[in-house]
Amino acid sequence: MKEARDARRVTIVEFPSYQLAKACYDDAAYKEARQFALRASNRELLIIEGDFA
Repeated sequence: MKEARDARRVTIVEFPSYQLAKACYDDAAYKEARQFALRASNRELLIIEGDFA
């Protein structure tokens, strides 16, 4: 497998726009929840702009 990452699970979330995805990430409620998520798992989060359909 080329360029494989050591990941057991991959989750993809599609937003209507790149701007909305960034706004969700910067939202105060998510910032609070993110503290727990970062302690609970080792993860890599990417926000990518483009049409993947």
